Amino acid sequence: MNLDIEIKITNTFPEFLAEIEAISRANETIWFRGNSNQSYSLSPSIYRGDFEPKYEQTFHTKFKSRALPYLTNRPVENYWEWLFIMQHHGVPTRLLDWSSSALVALGFATIFRTPAAGEDAAIWCLNPITLNESTRVVLTPEDKIPDISVNQNAQASFKIDAAARAEYPIAITGPLNNKRIAAQKGTFTLFPNSDKFNLEDKDESHKFLTKIIIPNAHVEAFKNQLYYLGMTESTIYPDLNNLALEIKREFTQNLAAHV
Repeated sequence: MNLDIEIKITNTFPEFLAEIEAISRANETIWFRGNSNQSYSLSPSIYRGDFEPKYEQTFHTKFKSRALPYLTNRPVENYWEWLFIMQHHGVPTRLLDWSSSALVALGFATIFRTPAAGEDAAIWCLNPITLNESTRVVLTPEDKIPDISVNQNAQASFKIDAAARAEYPIAITGPLNNKRIAAQKGTFTLFPNSDKFNLEDKDESHKFLTKIIIPNAHVEAFKNQLYYLGMTESTIYPDLNNLALEIKREFTQNLAAHV
């Protein structure tokens, strides 16, 4: 990791909110990503394990050919809309998820991990506009964070077979083509078709990244505070599976309270 990245440690919920407020005031726009383990890197799923960015096109072709019978919404129009649906369902892509909500990121960092996880949790804070100043994509003052599904300059640089490949990630928005993206206030960074790297390792990453660490000993307190505020499993993942998790957790807590 770039050693110049500012790292903050928060032991209480009020401390966390104060840090978020300070960071937000100092930046025009801030996105957040929660990691249940502070050692997890900022790289997309297709950069991990045996995958390579060039495989995204193959995944896209296979997914598109087989997914149509399962789509309940309008037909998908272009490559980039398919990419967001693939990301939503766990197919490896060059997308890395962020949120415009610090509480959503905190939920990702704390709610779905076990009490015995042992590792500190972390919230990454990203200034997407500063990140995009490092790309070579031509962006207008009115379109500092492009919608990849319509911005042709961004599309041209980040296509798998782009003639002039991008070398740096770009912060983007995309179509809200599923409930989960909307519920999570989802935003994204799109990585290039290049050799694998972690965003926090880049030479200029300290200009657009800040890391907030939540020590393991305090994770449960943060999780409970989120529950009191109405941030639960089903608000982050609005589907029946996570509603079931929420119901089981509430039942277990009620049992424990009456023992």
